[in-house]
Amino acid sequence: MERRAGAEYIGASMKAVEYRLRAPPASRKASARHAEIKLRYGRAARRKTGGGGVRLGELRRLFERRLVPKIEIESRIADLGDLVAWSAAQLGQAVELCWVEQLELGIRTVRCTDKTAAEISDFYRGLKRERDRMYKRQKRAAAAAPPKGLSDRAQDLLGIIERHWIARSELVKAAAALASFQRRGRAIDADALLQAVRRAISELQEAQLVEVDDETFNERGQRITTVRLHV
Repeated sequence: MERRAGAEYIGASMKAVEYRLRAPPASRKASARHAEIKLRYGRAARRKTGGGGVRLGELRRLFERRLVPKIEIESRIADLGDLVAWSAAQLGQAVELCWVEQLELGIRTVRCTDKTAAEISDFYRGLKRERDRMYKRQKRAAAAAPPKGLSDRAQDLLGIIERHWIARSELVKAAAALASFQRRGRAIDADALLQAVRRAISELQEAQLVEVDDETFNERGQRITTVRLHV
């Protein structure tokens, strides 16, 4: 019985090893099927989005840049067959597209042969980072330049007014912490603070930087003044 059990165990182990040896060919077939399905979906997507028309225009620009006679351009494109059937890399190899041509002509549906996809992605990411840095510098420069002709108090008050309506009483509370509404580091008295905020709001309103509404009522039915940035 022990010998039979041992033989059965060895036989099962050999079958398992045999199965593992047979697995890689099946995996390769599955990978090939997945790759073919991916290509089919890619062709269908390009047809759906008009990719063939885009490629046609890009190839015409490419051959014109290479000084191919106009009579020959259409025949060369026709020789390529169904443009949608090509992958970007395959078509790039067929026409021997280089990076300089791709960049200069703005070609996006054909991949160049002298740079990898990773190198191209790094290039465009670098451009995006530079655009983002430029945008942030411009935004900081615009924010740093205060409107001309405004008093310090009006400029400081403008910095805390937002696009949604806010009660003037809330602005008075916030203004108490602003340096321009203080004397020697201390808040001025309530009446003087209210008058200072009123003058600053009037100044901003005359400059058409804020909108003022005197027809708003609070939860107790009292008429209040609200302010927001001009939109």
